[in-house]
Amino acid sequence: FTVITITLSLLVSLAAAEWLLRYQRSQIEHSDHMDEGLILYDRTLGWRLRPGWQGRHHHHDFDVRYRINARGFRGDETPDTGQALAIVGDSFTFGIGVDDDETFSARLDRMRGKRAHGWRSVNLGVPGYSTDQEVLLIEGRPGVRHVLLVVYLGNDLFDNPRPYPLQADHGKPFFSLDARGLALQNVPVPLQAKPAAAREQTLAQIVLGDQARQNSLIDRLLGFELVRRSGLLHSHKQLDEADMARRFGAELALFHALIERLHNTIEQRGGRLMLALLPGRSWVTGGDPLAAGYQRFFRDRILAHYAGRDDIATIDLATPLIRAAQTATPPLYYPYEGHLTSLGHKLVADTLANALKNDLANDLATPPVTTAGWRP
Repeated sequence: FTVITITLSLLVSLAAAEWLLRYQRSQIEHSDHMDEGLILYDRTLGWRLRPGWQGRHHHHDFDVRYRINARGFRGDETPDTGQALAIVGDSFTFGIGVDDDETFSARLDRMRGKRAHGWRSVNLGVPGYSTDQEVLLIEGRPGVRHVLLVVYLGNDLFDNPRPYPLQADHGKPFFSLDARGLALQNVPVPLQAKPAAAREQTLAQIVLGDQARQNSLIDRLLGFELVRRSGLLHSHKQLDEADMARRFGAELALFHALIERLHNTIEQRGGRLMLALLPGRSWVTGGDPLAAGYQRFFRDRILAHYAGRDDIATIDLATPLIRAAQTATPPLYYPYEGHLTSLGHKLVADTLANALKNDLANDLATPPVTTAGWRP
C-alpha cells in the first residue's frame, strides 16, 4: 500500500509539473506581439521595412520599441553611405529584442569617436533576409560602398536556395547555380501565402533528411517538457564531417557564388567587403548538439575558403560569444525568444570594432569611385 501510494503520488506530481511547464511554454509562445505595419511587400526583394514606421514589440523576454527612418531602415537617418560602413543582415542585425540604441550597429557608430575609428556605421538589417536578398539589396543601392555582411549560421545558407524562408511567411527571390553561373529566380516575387508544404518543413528535416523521419524512444521522450528542459537527453541524430560535406555542398557552393557576385559589385565601387559569421543560441549555449554541429561546419568551411584572400575579410563571432557565454550574466541570448540580448549586442560590437579597426582605416580615407547617391 505504501509503495502504491508513493508511486501514485509521484505520477500525479509529475503529471502536474508537466502540465504547468506546457502551460508556461504556451503562454510564452503566445506572448509575442508587434504593432502592425512594419513589413511591406517588395516585388524584387520579397519584403522591406515601412519608411517612418514606429512601434512596440512585446515578448515574455523583452518589451522594446523600433523606429524605421525615412529611407526604410532602422535607427536615425542614414548618413552618406559612400563614407560609411553598411552593416547588412537579418533580424540579428536589425536588432530584434533591443531598443534602437542597443543594436551592435548603433553601438559601433557611437564608438567611432571614442576609439578614433573615424567611420560611421549604418544598420541595413531586415528581419528574415538571407544572403540572396542582401546581395540584391546592396546592388539596388549604388551609394553603398563598404559592406559588412553578417551571415547568420543558423539558417541563412539553408534559406538561400528556397522561394520561402524557413522562419518567415513571405515569398522571396532566390538564385539557382549551374555551370553557367547564377540565375535569378522567382522575380517578381509572387504575392501569395506560403504553401502548406513549405510551412510544414522544419530545419531539422532539412538538416537530417531521411534521418528526421526515423522515430525513436529518445524522440518520443523529448516530447515531454520535463525531459526536454532537464537537458539530460539530447537527440542521438548527428552528422559527421563527411555527411555534412556531402549534404550541404550545394548550399556552400551557392553561398560562395553569391559572395563573389557581391564582391564584384563592391570592388567596382572601390569599396571593401567583410563577412561576420554569427552563431545561433543553440551553438553558443550548447543546447542542441545537432545545430551546433552544422553551424560549426559552415563557420569552418567559410573561414577556410576565404583564409588566403585579402580582398574579403572574415570575422569569427562564434569563438568570443561561446567563450563569454560561460560566465555572462545576464545571458547573451534571450532564453525563450532566441535573439541577442543587449549584452550580446555589446559583445558583438566590441568584437567587430577590434576586427575592423585596421581594416577600414585606409579604405574610408579614400574617396568613393562612384558619386551615385543613396536611394531609399
